[in-house]
Amino acid sequence: NNSSNNKKKGRIMPFLSNHFRSILTIVSFSLVLTSFSVVSYGQDETSNLEIEEIIVTAQKREESLQDVPIAITAITEQLGDATIRNIADLSAFAPNVIIGETSVRSRGSAITIRGINSSESDKSFDPKILVELDGVAIGTNSGQVIENFDLERIEILRGPQGTLFGKNTNGGVIRVMRTKPTGEFGGKVQATVGDNGQEELRAIINTS
Repeated sequence: NNSSNNKKKGRIMPFLSNHFRSILTIVSFSLVLTSFSVVSYGQDETSNLEIEEIIVTAQKREESLQDVPIAITAITEQLGDATIRNIADLSAFAPNVIIGETSVRSRGSAITIRGINSSESDKSFDPKILVELDGVAIGTNSGQVIENFDLERIEILRGPQGTLFGKNTNGGVIRVMRTKPTGEFGGKVQATVGDNGQEELRAIINTS
């Protein structure tokens, strides 16, 4: 009996051992496939992550924002936010920049960049911060609070910019660019309704 029991044990042990080895092989192979799929997924995700290139004209030519050696903030997609009514609402988007309005003149601005303030109400004084609209300088504080309608990009250049933009740029430059004509017939309409009877309607038409 003992000999027969030993023979049975001898037959069972190799079977269990081989079975256990097969299970370990399958589990190991599954782990390898799982790790391979995770690595592949991570590589695909990494390859899909790309930095969006923003083209600016801060140096009078088109170039990537990352290649411009100037303290600059380019605002593009944020202009679609309904809370940005004019450039006075952009103070939170650029460091060391405060843009306000004055009640002395129509659309008058009070701009501070890096501690340099430009809010003179007297037109005989030149502003210390330049505001441009499509490359045309607005020489006085009046009319510098430009409405956010049909705007493509706003560039805020911090620090003196006299080399490229001449005088009145001790504090910096705010460049406002409107969208270019599409060459196709179309248009855009924007309506605003507010308190105290506020009603505004803006429209633009592109012709072919």
